[in-house]
Amino acid sequence: MTSEIPQAAKPLATVALAGNPNVGKSTLFNALTGMHQHVGNWSGKTVARMEGTHRIADRTLRIIDLPGTYSLSALSPEELIAREFIAQERPDVVVNLVDAANLERNLYLTLQLLELTDKVVVVLNLMDIAEAKGIAIDIAALEARLGVPVVPMVAERRTGKDETISIVQRLLDGEYPTRPLRATLPRPVAEAIAQVAARLDPSALGGFDPQWFARKLLEGDAAIGELAASRPSLADAASLAERLRRTPELEDLEAEVIGAQYGLLAEVMAEVVTRSTGAEDWTDRIDRVVTHRLWGLPITVLVFGLMFFITFSLATPINDWFGGILDQGGGLIRGFLTAMGAPSVAGDFAVDGLWAGFATVAGFFPVIAIFFTLFAILEDSGYLARAAFVVDRLMGSFGLHGRSFLPLLMGFGCNVPAVMAARIVDNRADRLLTILVNPLMLCQARLVLFVFFVGTFFTGLKATLAMLSLYVISVGLVLLISLAFKKTLFPGEPSPFIMELPPYHRPIARNVLAHAWRSAGGFLRRAAGQITLMTGAIWIFTHVPAGTIEQSIAGIVGHALAPIGVPMGFDWRLLVSLVGGFLAKEGALASLAVIYGVGEDGLGGVLRQNLSPLAAYAFMVVSLVYIPCYSTLVAIWRETLSVKWTAFSATYGLVLAFVLGTLIYQVGRLLGLG
Repeated sequence: MTSEIPQAAKPLATVALAGNPNVGKSTLFNALTGMHQHVGNWSGKTVARMEGTHRIADRTLRIIDLPGTYSLSALSPEELIAREFIAQERPDVVVNLVDAANLERNLYLTLQLLELTDKVVVVLNLMDIAEAKGIAIDIAALEARLGVPVVPMVAERRTGKDETISIVQRLLDGEYPTRPLRATLPRPVAEAIAQVAARLDPSALGGFDPQWFARKLLEGDAAIGELAASRPSLADAASLAERLRRTPELEDLEAEVIGAQYGLLAEVMAEVVTRSTGAEDWTDRIDRVVTHRLWGLPITVLVFGLMFFITFSLATPINDWFGGILDQGGGLIRGFLTAMGAPSVAGDFAVDGLWAGFATVAGFFPVIAIFFTLFAILEDSGYLARAAFVVDRLMGSFGLHGRSFLPLLMGFGCNVPAVMAARIVDNRADRLLTILVNPLMLCQARLVLFVFFVGTFFTGLKATLAMLSLYVISVGLVLLISLAFKKTLFPGEPSPFIMELPPYHRPIARNVLAHAWRSAGGFLRRAAGQITLMTGAIWIFTHVPAGTIEQSIAGIVGHALAPIGVPMGFDWRLLVSLVGGFLAKEGALASLAVIYGVGEDGLGGVLRQNLSPLAAYAFMVVSLVYIPCYSTLVAIWRETLSVKWTAFSATYGLVLAFVLGTLIYQVGRLLGLG
């Protein structure tokens, strides 16, 4: 008789995902960890490392998604984060995702990784795209030349994921010997590296390999130079490297190293890659039209205009049905409280305050869900990157850094993560400029308010044009304000932006639905939490002290502010609602429902009685501009660490909003529009 002895769990192992931008790391990260990191097909999306876990049998893998980089030269924050993690924290295995359709360029990073660790798995992602382009890769030959395992993969379809994990396990268990390929450097370079490395104190290198550290000292790497300057025991080696770097044999050292690495890659490519000819790439044919210098921008406007038209056409009947369900909720709550013997004021507070605010905002869930589903389709198909390319040309002429596009694009969702994403802009002045103009982007929260107002005051083509014009005003203000700030506050030339356009492909339903649910679900959570509490507070301010709303705290404050609203065509109620909008932009709509004491259906009718379409349009523009919401202001303060810039961000918006609101309303009246 034998008894089975349970095996002890193996120690936690760290696996880093490294690769060029837009190569599918985040897709693989989500598939392994079950997390829902945003997968966007543009470079610079992952600006900080992400972490999750993957459980396999008796082992847990700690998965680290590093920022996408083209090299480990530490010329950008992403490169520095990736390099320091791999060199200093020494993950047990590095999974290097490589774009199979752009193999040579991607393998340059692979060679740099192999200089730092021999525990590398090269994953050839996007194999389907490579095959469509007529590119055939001899996997076995590539594996033999690189000296590390190579796995083909299509990450979006999750093919190759299990094979990758199996190889990772074999590397961790020491069952897969590796012989990492390294370029042979010119003899003077190799000798200089050996001389400097011999004088290094290994205990002061912070985990870096001595040979690699010596080469970086000779190349004049800024980060490595700062590290050496901070360690007295490295002073001798640093001094020698500085002297050697000035000798004629080593004056082009970095170029010689890069040349040796690309020479080696050319040999590898000739051995492992074959290309068929004759098949024209349909991505290139589409791009000739949609990224055309003349047609590109009008096509982008048409695409987004069509998206709004479809959104409103589909959402209107669903909104009516969903709003009816929410209206019944108020009656059920009041009935329940009455049955429980609660005082009438409790029912009024719960239904006319808390529930009215929630239902007014949550009623737009169908609009938000449809909008972000269409937005995700554009993104996952590859078109959004083309829109970025087209708009980038325009941005550059207005003084914006090329990398500003990503944080600005994220501003269409929410300004808070968009402000944080400005970290990818490495120049401080350009980063500050990006942060300051980001709140002008038309975020999801403002979209709720605008959808309601556009639906209330405009119909048909006018509604589509009104909504589209708000996006045009948003982007136009970002460009004009950027130009003004660039010339006055942040003079200097912006850095160029190099962007890789992904190939078009059919959107993956899983990605689209996950993206749409992430945005729509977050919207519902905000409505149930922040908006409900805020409208409860507004209800109290409109009922305390007892009497009419005109005698309440909100009424007194509103009447004090009323003269400010007159040039813009606003009464005191609209001004008080903007206070609610400061806490959360969609809160302005919920505040109006509470102030007028009506639900979403009744609010439209009340507003039409009190506002002209012209004043309503001016109100939307003011709401777009007047001040960042509270959460965005906190994000601005955290990113700038400056009370001055945070206050400036709030005040310039107030002035701009008053000027624009007054101009629109007064010029519109002169033209007979209201």
